[in-house]
Amino acid sequence: MAEGNLEQSLTRAREELRALAAAAEEAKTRSATGTAAHDWVRVTAVNGRVTDVHIDSRASRLSPRELGAAFAQAANAALDDLAAASPVPDLPPIDPAALEQQLAEVQLQSERQMREYLDHITDALRRIE
Repeated sequence: MAEGNLEQSLTRAREELRALAAAAEEAKTRSATGTAAHDWVRVTAVNGRVTDVHIDSRASRLSPRELGAAFAQAANAALDDLAAASPVPDLPPIDPAALEQQLAEVQLQSERQMREYLDHITDALRRIE
């Protein structure tokens, strides 16, 4: 792998990781609310967790089964809204074999560069003596 290609690949990987980290951090504070049963049942979710449930007194007209279904519908709507607002970035799939090969190439290139630096330092020290 050429040095320029390696540098571009590493830069791209770091940018993608930063984008993922920023999206994950932003998703922690995003909230969504789902409603059901004529808005008598309202569920709020933050960071993939239900944080608030409001049941209007008119919901007492519902049977326990209807109330349970309304809660599930409202909760799922809130969670679906969160998921839609925080899509996973479109990243290429990770190929472990290719990743291992790239890391091996990075290691070899680093070792070559360190040997070159050491050779230059050794040469400079010889000249000083």
